[in-house]
Amino acid sequence: MMDKRTPHGYMCMECNKYFDNKNQRWKHIQRHHREGYKCTTCGKRFAFKNNLSRHEQMHQGPPKREECPVCHKMVRVDLQKIHSRIHTQRDRFTCAECDKCFVSRASYEHHLKYTQAHAAVDILKYKCSMCDKGYRSRGELRDHMNYQHMGKTQHKCPICGKVSI
Repeated sequence: MMDKRTPHGYMCMECNKYFDNKNQRWKHIQRHHREGYKCTTCGKRFAFKNNLSRHEQMHQGPPKREECPVCHKMVRVDLQKIHSRIHTQRDRFTCAECDKCFVSRASYEHHLKYTQAHAAVDILKYKCSMCDKGYRSRGELRDHMNYQHMGKTQHKCPICGKVSI
């Protein structure tokens, strides 16, 4: 592979196209001149391994969740160890309005911005008719209704767009 930049950019030796940088050329070669990675379940091919991994998760269904014994949130099994840290680490950010504590600044700021008691009225304009909780979009409200009140979750494949419940 020619690694020197020409006045036109980096050239693909297989089709003579030019690219602004090596990374663009490499992605082009993976996508157009290589076999790629094949899903063993359905046979679909992907240019990049991370796209195949994401696709394969669709065949496995939603990740298993278990209830946290401390806060009673439903947490993905593979993230339980990380989640449990919020209960063992010292709280660093406390909300002055409701005394809720947060381990990270990001979670504290998210709380201030989106918690119904603190959020600006126009941010949470989609209200749940069952519990009066507010959401930023119709999609978030729909997901809340399905998960919290109807006991179902919806999963959409990022590759083909198929939806499963």
